Amino acid sequence: MSSNETNQEASSTATATPARDPGDRAPHRSIWVAAGALVLMTLVAYLPALSAKIDGYDDMMYIGDNVTLRTLDGLRLMWFAPGSLPQYYPLTFTTFWIEYHLWGLQPAGFHFVNIVLHAMSAVLLWRLLARLKVPGGWLAAAVFAVHPVGAESVAWVAERKNVLSLALALASMIYYLRFAPPEGCADDADPPSPWYYALALVLFAAALASKTAVAPMPAVLLVIYWWKSGRIPWFDAGLLLPFFGVALGLGLITMWVERQHLEGSWVVGVYGPLERLLIAGRALWFYAGKVFWPYPLMFFYPQWTIDAHAPSQYLYPLAAVGVIIGLWLARNRIGRGPLAAVLIFAGMLAPVLGFVTVSFTRLAFVADHFQYHAAIALIALAAVGWALVARWAGILPASGVSAGAEGGQDAGPPLARRALAAGAVAILLAVLGALTFHQAQIHHDIETLALDILKKNPQSWSGWLNLAGIRNKQGRYAEAEQYYNEAMRLNPNETLVLSESGSFMLNIGSRTGFRPGQAEEAFARLKKAVTMTPNFPQARTAYGFALLQAGKVDEAFTHLARSLELRPYDAKTMYGIGLCLSESGRGEEARSFFDRALAIMPNEPDILQGVGIALAKQGRFDEAVERLQLSLKRDRVPEHGHYLLGGVLAAQGKVDQAIEHYNEAIRLRPTFAEPWVQLGEIALAQGDADRAMNYFQEALRVQPDSRAAQDGMQRALGLPSRKPRN
Repeated sequence: MSSNETNQEASSTATATPARDPGDRAPHRSIWVAAGALVLMTLVAYLPALSAKIDGYDDMMYIGDNVTLRTLDGLRLMWFAPGSLPQYYPLTFTTFWIEYHLWGLQPAGFHFVNIVLHAMSAVLLWRLLARLKVPGGWLAAAVFAVHPVGAESVAWVAERKNVLSLALALASMIYYLRFAPPEGCADDADPPSPWYYALALVLFAAALASKTAVAPMPAVLLVIYWWKSGRIPWFDAGLLLPFFGVALGLGLITMWVERQHLEGSWVVGVYGPLERLLIAGRALWFYAGKVFWPYPLMFFYPQWTIDAHAPSQYLYPLAAVGVIIGLWLARNRIGRGPLAAVLIFAGMLAPVLGFVTVSFTRLAFVADHFQYHAAIALIALAAVGWALVARWAGILPASGVSAGAEGGQDAGPPLARRALAAGAVAILLAVLGALTFHQAQIHHDIETLALDILKKNPQSWSGWLNLAGIRNKQGRYAEAEQYYNEAMRLNPNETLVLSESGSFMLNIGSRTGFRPGQAEEAFARLKKAVTMTPNFPQARTAYGFALLQAGKVDEAFTHLARSLELRPYDAKTMYGIGLCLSESGRGEEARSFFDRALAIMPNEPDILQGVGIALAKQGRFDEAVERLQLSLKRDRVPEHGHYLLGGVLAAQGKVDQAIEHYNEAIRLRPTFAEPWVQLGEIALAQGDADRAMNYFQEALRVQPDSRAAQDGMQRALGLPSRKPRN
């Protein structure tokens, strides 16, 4: 080796890997204490998550309405039937399957497992950094454990895929580095074993089966080898080929499933290559900024205006390239560690920087959960910097551990300096933990999260759209309409806004009466959504229901059938197809679709009510009443269910019971015109014109343009005014 090479290696070692982390040389008991501290900090920071619900974004799709969790055959589908679930992450869904059979849908259990997995990752990160002799390794792990940018992954149950995949990936890296330790990291007490290689490969495959975001891990290992020795050992690179192969295979399956079944085609063609480069450059700086200044954090960040003609926007990617070039040129002076950390950070983010289309980019270019894996690299780099500065200032011992800890005399820094260092670390972790505690509270339920989004980003059309959907389910229709209109104002050409607001207009119109032009506007929005994105299943389903409501059964069936091809697990679409078949007189075929829909969403009021009405049309009144009564127990706004049940009971001839349900619907919503009309019809059938007139007048009072009430009035006027006979 030349003198220059020797100096370069010494510089790299001195700056990038000075001294072994204290935890790596600490007694066995000390290691357990340090690991316990990491776990305890994590549990305290995420205490609010234990009382959170399972109703966040995707939570119901992954858990609450996921029929595959309920049967042994569902376990088979997770692994061997890609497309049976919205994403092919079979190990993640297997953990949900196990937990469902342990404690049902109790939220605390699911949240606790997420927290434990995150704590495990913190401990594994510490041991990995210790094996690589990275100074400040325990501090890096502690910062990661309580860093608020991780709250979105830990407190959100659907992001189990993040916390599970990271824990498995870190374990895989540890075993691989035990099998093929980098230069200067061999452990004489732990000689390499082929079993370590096999275990590392199995753990990596399991991590990919949890989430393929860990696919860059083999490349990360190559960067680590280069960092430690200044070269990439090609023999070790060859040993990593099976890892690259598994990553490629599972990555392609994931892309296919998401493109086919998770609205991947919904975002194709939104941005060209140059715009994507600008997005990626800015996203890199955004994520780095949130690592070092995690405030404010929000679920939907404001979307940037991307303009390929604006010279200033090229500064972001150029600056990122400039940093990499600068670190490369300075590697002989400052060591290879900083460049390695930046390369790992950028490499782990590569799949979510915008080069590869994912559906979330339609909502926001960046998200906290996208950098859950990548943030580790910059956190570790910052911890190394802190350790080096502290040692240079004489706050920490140059060897990383005092002589007293080794059994000799205490040659470390004065006690006051060590107390100062401990206090600084404690303050940092306390501030980060408090921010994480607050972020975990935000994820308590979907409404709290939606309100937080709009508080921080009032221009978020997706935030207004989600809050509108929440208010609609709560029966607060005036607020829902206001929020749908705000989403339309912010993004009038967005497929989701068009389809969801159009569906709301039709549904609310059918319940409370249509304003002039309301039905036409709703149909126009739904048709535009389908025309703009023909492969977006949610838009086709919404349009199919609108056509069905308009009596265009065959056309509705065509759209719903296509939607089911795109998203074969969707219960609402199955239910819609059942309605089409029922209207066409194909009762037995309809029943099979109803049963499939209810198997997936057995407690969904809308489906229960629709199935009940379809059964009533087939003359199966007892089954219809059973479904409608069940819907009343599940519905937050049951007045419509009472109205429908009243109609079925009236058709059965159970008039007194029907009247009770109509009156209950009116009590719950006094402006509900249809029950008044039906009470009028019952009075007419009983020959009581005066009472019928009163009911129809009440209907017209709350809905002046009700044609049914107007027709009833005309018929009541043609009857003599008399009381019915007993």
